[in-house]
Amino acid sequence: FPRTHEELVKLKGVGDYTASAIASVCFDEAQAAVDGNVFRVLARIFGIDTPTNSSAGIKEFRNLAQKLISRDDPANFNQALIEFGSEQCKPRNPLCSTCPFASECVAFNQNRISQLPVKLKKLKVQKRHF
Repeated sequence: FPRTHEELVKLKGVGDYTASAIASVCFDEAQAAVDGNVFRVLARIFGIDTPTNSSAGIKEFRNLAQKLISRDDPANFNQALIEFGSEQCKPRNPLCSTCPFASECVAFNQNRISQLPVKLKKLKVQKRHF
């Protein structure tokens, strides 16, 4: 079985998130696992307007998470950030009043919580019959 992120991501059906999660949890490799919760936390704390579902956004958030990840305990870092997004920095009604990052959170301090993260709207394909 592959033991690195680089090898894991080559497996059919294994994307960057899954490869990062496996590499960090099973092999203690410092690879940031970036999911929707992580996008939301990073977008709000750092005030990032780049759409999370764009190529540029995916790259930007992945790079930021990679810079932040704990080199000593990557598994717990990934799990904690994902859990924080799920329980504290929720999509709706986040618990900003008890957030340990409130003083540094750009979205909170600029009253932009509901505006971040930004997502591109998908084009709706219409079927037309002639």
